[in-house]
Amino acid sequence: SLFLTSRRAGSGAGCGVGLLEQSRCRATVQHPVHHTDLPHVCTLMDSHHQYPLHHRQACREISLDVSSAVTVTMEGSRPMLMEVQALCTRASQGPGLPPTRVPSGVKRERMQLILAVLSKHTDMKPFMHDIHLNVTGGLIMAEPATDLAVALAIASSYYDRAIPRELALIGEVGLGGELRQVPQTERRLAEAAKLGFTRAVVPPGGSAGSGRQLAKMQVQECRTLAAAISAVLGGGLAK
Repeated sequence: SLFLTSRRAGSGAGCGVGLLEQSRCRATVQHPVHHTDLPHVCTLMDSHHQYPLHHRQACREISLDVSSAVTVTMEGSRPMLMEVQALCTRASQGPGLPPTRVPSGVKRERMQLILAVLSKHTDMKPFMHDIHLNVTGGLIMAEPATDLAVALAIASSYYDRAIPRELALIGEVGLGGELRQVPQTERRLAEAAKLGFTRAVVPPGGSAGSGRQLAKMQVQECRTLAAAISAVLGGGLAK
């Protein structure tokens, strides 16, 4: 990772896009991608540059085997999109042996908590499956606001139903199966809208005060994880 300190006057919320070459880091402000497209391109993007949606999502081909979900995390005061993939298969260790758990970019403790909530508050039985998680680009999801994306990625692979590619998922999962608000939800939604996402699922009250920035985004509020699964993947899946 490359971190730079700016000493110029003005807002510190802007950022630039760079392509790391053998001898230098070259500015590529015209490159129409973000980190969910090409992991080797610098993930910092100036939100003032607007690029066509089909360019940004051309490389996000979602299959029924490896399901992916997009969320918005905060790096300091700057919102940044991340993508998490899940692979859910029947346990291969045999009876009496624990299933395989391989989280990459997600804390193992957080993964186990989400699996426990899915097992308790939905019809899913994840503890009978091997589950692999991967955050694309080698990034790390370190805040609870990414819980909903992780849970929906697992559910998507479990039920073999793909998550719509224009959908962003933001929210913390509580032990009771409820969805909890996270800080700066409005900024997260605004960033997703700028990058072309037209739908979002958030906890109750998460879209309040978003104003004109979300005029073209459909924001759905869900009180529980089960309700979010039904809203995203279709009815009849979660109790």
